Amino acid sequence: MIGVFDSGHGGLTVFRALTARFPRLPFVYLGDHANVPYGDRPSDEVVALTRGGVEALFRRGCKLVLLGCNTATCVAARTLQQSWLAVSDISATPPGALPRTTEGMLCAARLPSTLPTITVTRSAARV
Repeated sequence: MIGVFDSGHGGLTVFRALTARFPRLPFVYLGDHANVPYGDRPSDEVVALTRGGVEALFRRGCKLVLLGCNTATCVAARTLQQSWLAVSDISATPPGALPRTTEGMLCAARLPSTLPTITVTRSAARV
């Protein structure tokens, strides 16, 4: 199963594009509506919230988790890869494109039309 995580509902665009492109693959979507938006939150909070969402998707049996949230991608993805997840790769993925899956992989899926938020603008990370 492939998980798509977002801070709200914006990642549904990524989710829809992936399910249309790969209709035979099982997908699950998790939107953190309790904490949306992530954009004005401190970086450590964005990392913690993103970690919680990604953990939840892995517990549900996902082998691959895609970040559909621009803020989570720019602020948390690299930190999660380096300090928490046992993954072999992290990449930016446009909607409809899916990297070859490996066990426990975290990828970042970002729409070109996504506008940078305050937290993302403050961070040095850009995807």
